[in-house]
Parts: sequence; structure tokens; C-alpha cells
Amino acid sequence: MKILLVEDNEAIIMGLQYLLEQEGYICQAARRRREAERMVSEQLPDLMLLDIGPKGIMAVWEGIHAAAIWATTGATWAEVTAQ
Repeated sequence: MKILLVEDNEAIIMGLQYLLEQEGYICQAARRRREAERMVSEQLPDLMLLDIGPKGIMAVWEGIHAAAIWATTGATWAEVTAQ
């Protein structure tokens, strides 16, 4: 399973990539929204984890909009909220 992390915090990227790769997942990271869009257009991941929020890469509306667009490609997505 290929997972795309869309996150700008390097410590979070490193931690998540390490944990997911230990479980056998293939992980890539995009540190900017445009980079994520390019990566998705090149190859749709099986799962995307998006940094959505007031201080995240994507504002809440952008994240919801992006998820809706990517869902039209056949991708499955779910919202996970952490505080």
C-alpha cells in the first residue's frame, strides 16, 4: 500500500514515515500543497494523510475541496481529526 503524507513538519514526517514503513507501507511525503498535487497526478496513492487546519499546509476548506477532487479519481478517503 502506498501512502502519501502531506505535512510540513519534518519531525512529524520522519515519525510517521518510520512507523508506517516498519509496518510494510510505502510512504512518500509532500511538504507543500502543489507538491502533493503533482505527486497525485503522477501516481494516485492508496491513502493520503493531509495536514489540514489553520496552521496546516491546507486550510480546512482547501483540504475538504482537495479530498473531494481526489475522491473523483476513485480514491477512498476518511477524515481523521486530532487536536
